[in-house]
Amino acid sequence: MDRFSIIVPMVDDHQAFESSLATVLSTQPADSEVIVAHDGSYNDPYDLGDEVTFVTTDETKPRLADLLNAAIKSATGTFTAIVRAGVELPVDWHLPVGDAFSDSHVGSVSGALVRCDQPKRLVAGGVDAGFGASRKLIGAGLKLNSRKASCLAPAGPTLWAAIYRTDLLQHIAPLCRRLQPMYLDLDIALAAETLGFESVWLPELVITTSDPDAINQEARTAHGGSAERAKRRHDLGDSIAMRLLTIAGGLAATPLNPGSLPHALGRLLPGNYEADIAFRKRLRQPLSQTTVPFTTVMNSSPSELRRAA
Repeated sequence: MDRFSIIVPMVDDHQAFESSLATVLSTQPADSEVIVAHDGSYNDPYDLGDEVTFVTTDETKPRLADLLNAAIKSATGTFTAIVRAGVELPVDWHLPVGDAFSDSHVGSVSGALVRCDQPKRLVAGGVDAGFGASRKLIGAGLKLNSRKASCLAPAGPTLWAAIYRTDLLQHIAPLCRRLQPMYLDLDIALAAETLGFESVWLPELVITTSDPDAINQEARTAHGGSAERAKRRHDLGDSIAMRLLTIAGGLAATPLNPGSLPHALGRLLPGNYEADIAFRKRLRQPLSQTTVPFTTVMNSSPSELRRAA
């Protein structure tokens, strides 16, 4: 029977993290595993050792990439869901996901991420690559039942709520800690596309968030340096003239949008040549495991944390 690995990274907000973990435990499919990745500071106050696998990293100040790498390495399920603090999965979320993964060409699934207090309005429908490999959060602000929303075609899910084939994720990992945390989802999407996988948009999979401002603020973060590094990692390089044009456009927009300045200056950052070559070489290799169709599973029993939350 296929199973899910559900990763819940703990970065900052412990209260939001515990709320999300409670929801994950109450909606997890049977025979799934829940993996909490943290910096070593979480002391498991609800004694969840029998229900949750806790992993840490050797990094003194771990970034999101470090936490996810530790969790991805230990994942044993056929599919892996990543749920960040403040995000809650609905009951039976695995059913439409399983149907989507029955197609072996599907590598990831994007659900409709909405506000808790506005369940008909999209916060995000996934991510896509814009000009110069910039990261775009797509679907933000659309009505969930609109024609535009139904026709979204994300390159991949946002890491606030993402579901992947585990062998695909482990093949791409380790995720690059030189990239900004908010750019990791697009980096995975670009790698999956190179490996020949597609991402499916499931508007019927409605996932809620209690902190849409964090998602929107992250989307507005300047990430020119990460975009340039991604271009090198994925061999998306353009001419020097085009790069200078991108920088000049960002500088010209600075009076109207001050955030354009750090984004443009980030384009000047160098890549990591040897690491980029090694990454592209890894993507040219086939996946080590063969994907198989999903088998329907049922929900598991409640936990002490669910009751406490």
